[in-house]
Amino acid sequence: MPSILKRMRKLKSLLDIRTGLGAAILPSPTGNISNFRPVTRLHLTYARKMYDGHMGARKFWRECLPRLKFHNPAIPMTVNQTEDQAGPALLSVYFDKTANVESVTPSATAAVNAANEAATAAKKAKKNETVVVSDSAAPQPAENENVTVINVKDRQLEDIWSEFRKLTGAVVVEATKSEMEDKNTLMEEDRQSDRDRKRVALQLQKSKDQAKLLQEARDAVQKLRDEQ
Repeated sequence: MPSILKRMRKLKSLLDIRTGLGAAILPSPTGNISNFRPVTRLHLTYARKMYDGHMGARKFWRECLPRLKFHNPAIPMTVNQTEDQAGPALLSVYFDKTANVESVTPSATAAVNAANEAATAAKKAKKNETVVVSDSAAPQPAENENVTVINVKDRQLEDIWSEFRKLTGAVVVEATKSEMEDKNTLMEEDRQSDRDRKRVALQLQKSKDQAKLLQEARDAVQKLRDEQ
């Protein structure tokens, strides 16, 4: 039978992936999210290390993508990590262009394009270089797909997530009352564990200090005896 500690760790891992930034349902052909075309797949390209503007993309990969995949297991999500820190950080979102919906995606796409242009202009002004918003490493869209590319370089995680939600119409999965209670319980367990670790460390240090003083006293006594 698994120990309580192992069960708590598994519960924490499950809660971490079920809730939080990135926990959302994407429009799909079988879903009930109207006004947005179904998302068919996602692709993220970014540099492996976080500096030179790749921190937001890296956080999106680490925090948001696992939760998106958990809640949308049928949607392929691929990642291309490069060694080129000066290279682009791009999030490609593929849509089913044949879906018969009254889509608001075009307006959302226009907003993304405007954000990309602003980011590109800022980048060019900062480094006086040309930045192209396209991803040669991303899969080519199929005949029934179109793709919108979000420039995520030099952007904060929250900004990337907000842009992604506007584009896709992703519906955030809120934590249930039970999950919130479990989270609070786990947080209190973590705080208690931290207090216990500090208390044990303090006791061990006191024991070491006492042992050191005792040894010094013994050495002093032995020295006096040797001098007599």
